[in-house]
Amino acid sequence: MVSFSAVLLVCALNHPASAAELGEVRIRYAPYHLPSATISVEATMVELGLTVRDRKGTPSGGFQASDFQVFDNLKPQTIISFSEQRAAPLANPGAVAPSSAPPSVAPPAATAAAPPRYIALFFDDTHAGLAGFDRSKHAAEKLIADGLRPGDRIGIFTGSGAVTLDFTADTKTLLATLAGMRRHPGDGSSRGFGVCPTLTAYQAYVIANHLDSMAKAVAVAGVRACEPSIPIEIAETQA
Repeated sequence: MVSFSAVLLVCALNHPASAAELGEVRIRYAPYHLPSATISVEATMVELGLTVRDRKGTPSGGFQASDFQVFDNLKPQTIISFSEQRAAPLANPGAVAPSSAPPSVAPPAATAAAPPRYIALFFDDTHAGLAGFDRSKHAAEKLIADGLRPGDRIGIFTGSGAVTLDFTADTKTLLATLAGMRRHPGDGSSRGFGVCPTLTAYQAYVIANHLDSMAKAVAVAGVRACEPSIPIEIAETQA
């Protein structure tokens, strides 16, 4: 403002004139402030990501920008840049989504046939109740009629020893053997080993083959019940 006043004075001195010619001159001044700067930024590009899958859920590709439409508040927008990205294959083949392989791909080779089985059916015909014994027979009949594979063999054995059939695939013989089986309650003592304690064939089998530790413990307890003074080591040997 000082320089502005000096200019006005210089102009007045260089051009002398009367007050009437100059008229009334008023000078107003105020502190000078720079106008505030306004920065305006308009965002015109927005990045969008999407995954395209077919009806089977398999990711699809090969698209162009013209295949898509983008709207902002129901107003169509222009797609400026478009790129397709593919994820790396998974390390676990079992987790990969089913691929759209053409029908011409050969199916996987059939698995090898399962080896034949040898199935032993044991019936406790000396201790089982009538209802339980009959249920066991019916279950065995169903297995023989419907559950066997080619090459399977079945043997039938009983605790009393009254019925024994070696392994065979003849279903008629197996079913006939089952139909002829009867309970023999009380025969265990007469067919056991030793006078005291009495061991059935089944107990001897599971003890000799280490199939049931409880069966051996029961036999040892039986030996010591017959001879209370016998050492446990000898009782285990006898059992």
